Amino acid sequence: MTKTINFIKEVRKQNDAINRILENDQDHLIFSDGMRSNIVNLQKRSNTILEKLEKIEFEIAIIGQEDSGKSALLNALIKTDIFPSGSGRTTYTSTKLISGNEDKVLVKTYTENEFNDIFIQRLSDAGIPAVDFSEMTIEKFNFDFEMMSVNEKERIRNNNTYNEIKEILDEKYNIERRLSLYRGKTVLFSGDAINGFKFFVTGKEGDKSQPRVAKDITIYSSMLKKLSDAIIYDVPGFNSPTTLHKKQTENMLKKADSIIFISDMTSPNLKGDEVDLLLKGNDSYGISLKEKLFIFGNKYDKANNKEEAEENKRKFKNDILSQRAIASEKRVFIGSAGKYLKDENISELDITFNFDIDDNIDSLRSAIENYYNNDRFEVIKKKIESIQSDIIREFNLIRDNICISGSGNFRSMERRIISKEERKIKQRLKHNLRNINQELKVKFFSEEHFSNYFIEKIPEYFKKISMDEVESYLPKYENDFDMINHKIRNDYLYDKFLVSFSKLISKTVDRTSHAVEANIFDKFVEAVKDDPTIRKEAKLVFDFQSQQGKFDYLFEWGISSILKLMILNPIASSKRKEDYERLKLEIDYIDNHYENDKSVHNIIKNGDDCPLLDNTPKSKKGSYSTEDVLIEINNDIENFCNILHYSIIPLLKLEEVYINRLEKEIRHLTNSLESDAINGFILNSIDIVAAEELSEINDQVDIYKRKQLIIDEVEKFLSENQYLIKSNTIQSIGQKNSSYSLAQRADGKISIIG
Repeated sequence: MTKTINFIKEVRKQNDAINRILENDQDHLIFSDGMRSNIVNLQKRSNTILEKLEKIEFEIAIIGQEDSGKSALLNALIKTDIFPSGSGRTTYTSTKLISGNEDKVLVKTYTENEFNDIFIQRLSDAGIPAVDFSEMTIEKFNFDFEMMSVNEKERIRNNNTYNEIKEILDEKYNIERRLSLYRGKTVLFSGDAINGFKFFVTGKEGDKSQPRVAKDITIYSSMLKKLSDAIIYDVPGFNSPTTLHKKQTENMLKKADSIIFISDMTSPNLKGDEVDLLLKGNDSYGISLKEKLFIFGNKYDKANNKEEAEENKRKFKNDILSQRAIASEKRVFIGSAGKYLKDENISELDITFNFDIDDNIDSLRSAIENYYNNDRFEVIKKKIESIQSDIIREFNLIRDNICISGSGNFRSMERRIISKEERKIKQRLKHNLRNINQELKVKFFSEEHFSNYFIEKIPEYFKKISMDEVESYLPKYENDFDMINHKIRNDYLYDKFLVSFSKLISKTVDRTSHAVEANIFDKFVEAVKDDPTIRKEAKLVFDFQSQQGKFDYLFEWGISSILKLMILNPIASSKRKEDYERLKLEIDYIDNHYENDKSVHNIIKNGDDCPLLDNTPKSKKGSYSTEDVLIEINNDIENFCNILHYSIIPLLKLEEVYINRLEKEIRHLTNSLESDAINGFILNSIDIVAAEELSEINDQVDIYKRKQLIIDEVEKFLSENQYLIKSNTIQSIGQKNSSYSLAQRADGKISIIG
């Protein structure tokens, strides 16, 4: 007991040292997230086993070959007939047995969703498309199966997956009925009704649906007084028809503190997946499964006579001890669980024996208790030391691979920082300017930003006049409608449209130019650092010519003459005819690019698309009413807007002109990065850009000291515990005579898994 306590103290001391090292490195100066995670996970595993040692928990996995009498042995070990025996047993889930003040059984059932998930996984294991249990039929399953290749069919037949799915579907109606009945509830069996739980293990004649819906079975037995701290798991084993249980069994064997393997002495040669795993496997901590194995040869008395029984015994021991070397002789027991149950009046089965033998149940039980009180400590100790040695290896890796630089020449470090930051800032400036140039080019060309906005705003800026506006001239010019037509155009409309076009140009281009310039400036500043002081200084060296006001010439080139021709002069005026003749070549160019079927020539000359034979403007002596004036002027306005939309705006190529000018300015700005002004700006900015890095030079001394402290702690830990690496060769615990005893502890639990 003293050695156990001392060992626990030693492990706790190691873990405290590990925790202290990790706590001192909360800033991850030495340990990466991956390293820290590995060490923490190893510690969790170590603490879990350590708690088991403190609580005297003990796990024994009990596994048996088919028809070996495992249930009878379990009943014999705990002196009860609680476990169903016989060929009718159908095991689809593990059964846990623990000590209790009263005899009772709790059966936890699957919910419909849980069972459906398991069923879909079975289909996946078989390579069959997922179908909900409620929708799958035996006919559909058989059809999907027949569509498989020969090799795939053979594979799922060999691993029982085919038979398992088929059996589930054969019982589908009853399984669905029971799932709906239990709905994941826990069912209690106690008193006179306690044996009712056995139907969740054996099923009923012709109906195996009840075992299928059992998720977990826990048996509380008052007969476990001598093993009051025991937890016993009756594991389905490798012969379970459920493939998942085979994997669970393998994991349970690796997890257990000890294993009891039951074999049928009437067939003394060991065989099967269990034997291969026990022979070759190691548990999760590198301990050979053989080191914690007990073997019970059952049904020794079932031979025809004593001589045959002795021959079976000889073959059995030779196979175990010599041929396979699977266990030590002191852990091999040959007897009869059935005889023990009969002699102790536990079983009501009518059992006859061909000759008298020693059942050896008490010997097996005593060996388990002795193992628990002695060798178990060594097994658990080896497990913990195996984990601790893994932690040591992690620390060795850190110590061997970490390199801590000294404080060095801080002035030299400062110069390196300034030089490095200067290069990085220039690289970022070039990168940002190159990227913003490309982004703007893609944006403007893909969105046709200017053209679409201009076209969208045409109706808003070039509105038709109203009758009220025409009639407002009547008092002064009475019925001189030609004069009214002329005055509206000259005194009001033309000037209004000049102002409107100027505003539209300004709003279309200048507003965008301001946003683009601000965007480029932001990228320029961001490449250095977005800081108010840097932003202020950047404005002094940001040599970028604004594009605002640079597009007014487009009015003179493309629009001024057409506006004057169509808006300033009435259709029948001589001035319109003169201007038309003077602008014929320009109108030809506009007409050739007019994205409409109409003729710009006819629209300008006549106000519509009706061609005249003499190809001269429509002759008209005058307008005869306010309505005529209104129609003519609004028709000119509409035609002017259409010419803008379908010819002039596409011809202006606003985006191309804008981007060409923009690229030129960005190139100029990029070339200026080597200028004295910008070099001075960058150097002045480094005090702000690298403020943290420069100010942290002094902090590096502190970091260096902290790192060194952690490494010193690691070195100390390694020097005190390096023996764990050397001593972590797993020895045969079963061959040692240990004097350690844990039996005096009263507040813990033993765990027997089987």
